[in-house]
Amino acid sequence: MSSTRMSTDPTDPNTYSKRDLLLLTQLLHMNGLIDPSSVSPSEQKLESVSREWFDHASTQLSIQQGLLKLDDAPSVDDICQLYEKLLDQTPDCKNTTDLANYFYYNRMDELQSKIEAGKKKVSDILQAQ
Repeated sequence: MSSTRMSTDPTDPNTYSKRDLLLLTQLLHMNGLIDPSSVSPSEQKLESVSREWFDHASTQLSIQQGLLKLDDAPSVDDICQLYEKLLDQTPDCKNTTDLANYFYYNRMDELQSKIEAGKKKVSDILQAQ
C-alpha cells in the first residue's frame, strides 16, 4: 500500500490510507463479514457498511484533507473488488480478521513513527536554544 494516494479508483487499495482501510476492515468484522465468501455482492450488509465507512468522521477527514477523492460511498461491487485486492496484496491474510489485524499493526507503526518524529523535532528545538 503506497503512502501517496494518486488513484481515485474506489477498488484500488492505494486510493486509501491505512487509517481508511483499518476502519473498513473493522466495520466488515463488526458486521460479521469474516470469511471472504461473505464479502459478496449478494450480502445485504455491505450497502450499510459502505455508507457507514464513507460517512464516518475518519473517512470524511481524509476527504477534507484531500487524501481521499471520493464523492460518494463506494458501491457494493467496489467494496467486494477492493476486499479481493486487499487479500491479494497481503498473502498472509486469509480473512477479514487477518486484514483488520494487518491494518491495525500497520497503523500503530505509522503513528509510532509520527510520535518519534515529533519527539525528535521537540528535542532539536530544545537543543538549538
